[in-house]
Amino acid sequence: SGQFTVGLSSVGSINIGYVFVQPGSWGRFKDLPVLLSTVQVLQQIGVTTIRQGGTFAQVMKWKDWRGPPTQRPSMQLTWGASLVSGWGPFEFIDMCNQAGILPIITLSEDQSPQDWADLLEYCFGDSSTQWGALRIADGHPNPYDIKVFELGNEQYNNNWVDQVEAMEDKASSLGLGGDIYYMFPTNDGLSASDAQRAIDLGLSVDHIMPDIHVGAGGAIDVAISDFNRLPNFDQSAINCETNAGTHHQARALQEAADLNDWFNLVPPLSLRMKARAASFCTERSGHFDAFDQGIVFFLPNMTWIQPPGYVHQMITNTWQPQGLYFNVTTLAQGESFSAQKSSDGNTVVVRFVNQNGLSTSLELSIIGFTGRGVTQWTLSASTLADANTPANPTRISPKQTSVSWTNGQKLTITPYSYNVFVFTS
Repeated sequence: SGQFTVGLSSVGSINIGYVFVQPGSWGRFKDLPVLLSTVQVLQQIGVTTIRQGGTFAQVMKWKDWRGPPTQRPSMQLTWGASLVSGWGPFEFIDMCNQAGILPIITLSEDQSPQDWADLLEYCFGDSSTQWGALRIADGHPNPYDIKVFELGNEQYNNNWVDQVEAMEDKASSLGLGGDIYYMFPTNDGLSASDAQRAIDLGLSVDHIMPDIHVGAGGAIDVAISDFNRLPNFDQSAINCETNAGTHHQARALQEAADLNDWFNLVPPLSLRMKARAASFCTERSGHFDAFDQGIVFFLPNMTWIQPPGYVHQMITNTWQPQGLYFNVTTLAQGESFSAQKSSDGNTVVVRFVNQNGLSTSLELSIIGFTGRGVTQWTLSASTLADANTPANPTRISPKQTSVSWTNGQKLTITPYSYNVFVFTS
């Protein structure tokens, strides 16, 4: 219930320099300037990696973001009509490190190779180094644990190879040689000539990743095109933006179908695809910008999951590590399928998406599996436009049922639904 109020006894004007209002330690995560409920929900739905980036990152130079927030050069930084100063890349890294989440930061390409090398020294250097000593003086004696960097956002960075070379030289001097991953900020990745320069310089090619930005899905096809264009350049790929532009049930089903495509990858392609994003992991309720695609919404007094976020929670709660080969005899347009099993083979998970407005059935035969107990988790809605509101935050959420099943038996699939079947022996 805290608030900041300024009143004047007569007509006049005042200048307010810096105001920061936050809950007490009861409402913050690990006493950081981070809303506790938001981190708890991100952990609940299984978020393991977060990228801080996007269009605003094109103006973020890391040396403007160190030290006390009120004294940073970034103090007056805006993007569009929004003030973006105060909570920057280093607060983000702290949050991720404390939450057990892998951080990725995207920063302006308009920084020199030396600036990028200095960033690594600031994150990992000890008191004997110039920038490590500055980090300690800034009040952060422990290193910032971050191993993935994106040098620019959605533009061809002509200085990228030189910047990465400087970072790799610095990483080696800090005992981190071969530990850092570098994201290239376009879907197409490096040109053939820059790729050859990276090879000639001895850079770790498999640690180079074009950052693929797509709509609701399709990053796999883009990555295959990148790999085919440079067949002798064994780079990886990462998908850090899925700009579906919605948080409704339609997005949940698109999300689930695209994730099925990822789960169905096989080596060597599966080994080169490093991560897939669900943009955005959080969104302030009522902040209806051009995207409006947060999978989690928050207000000062609550944080809740939107339908796409429940897809990730369902996957997290039913995760099994080994993909299964399957043969589908009939799969209609708008339907999607994947299957996995546990390491001991005693649990089989089937994930089925129905983006259509009609019920259907799924007839399964699992060779060599004698289990009969089936738990079905279903995320369904009446329309593709359904979502969760502050007044009814769990309206569209997973429902659990137990099903008696024998091999070859049909399972019921409701309209507009994502279904996870867990078979146990």
